[in-house]
Amino acid sequence: MSTSAKGLQRCLDKLYDYSTKWALKINTEKTKIVTFNKKGSKPQTDFIYDNHVMHSAEHINYLGILFSANCNFKACRQSVYDKGLKAMFSLMKYTGDECNVKTKLYLFERSVKPICLYGSEIWGSLLLSNKKFKKHGILEDLYTLPCEKLLTTNSKILLGVHKKASNLCVLGELGLYPLQTEILINMVKFWLHILENPDSLVYKAYQMLLDDPYYNWTTSVKDLLYHLGFQTVWDTQTMDKNSLTK
Repeated sequence: MSTSAKGLQRCLDKLYDYSTKWALKINTEKTKIVTFNKKGSKPQTDFIYDNHVMHSAEHINYLGILFSANCNFKACRQSVYDKGLKAMFSLMKYTGDECNVKTKLYLFERSVKPICLYGSEIWGSLLLSNKKFKKHGILEDLYTLPCEKLLTTNSKILLGVHKKASNLCVLGELGLYPLQTEILINMVKFWLHILENPDSLVYKAYQMLLDDPYYNWTTSVKDLLYHLGFQTVWDTQTMDKNSLTK
């Protein structure tokens, strides 16, 4: 990883020297170069590794999180939704009519929801980047989120009601809250986790984002805390995790 083309090429040269020394083989066909910028444009420079020109890509999957060259997590959010959708229909296929609603809901909570919320502490910032956020509040885009559609679709199938039935009524009948609430809680918990580990690389990256004049993840956390009346929490950068998220 580097902030310049020359720096990245030096990193590739060091990787080649290291892999040669320890007789390691790098699959250049599966190794991609991603240049992160607001426009998502491809690099103008060719990067060479072992006399091979490295291919550039618009997206890269790292530990299940899809990073896009345009620094946007919309593709990541859609990716986890697609995985969650497959898991939901697989669950319906194997449970059939043998399980009651309570059991099916329990299985959804344990096997499907974790998939569609994977990495939400990061891509959840999309909820707060909307220009209408400060005017309309947190739930302005409720039920337009892919994961919310997944929750309401599953709930309506469990209750056997029409697909156009009221989303709020369906969730209320099952005693469920919108997933958006859990996403925002995950963001705050992750922010607190960063503050608790000041010696980590993530904390150093967090400090760099604080100095970034552009809207980023730290800005979204700040907007969230200010919206909820926790201005002091953000200003002091300290808070007990249990008292903030309970």
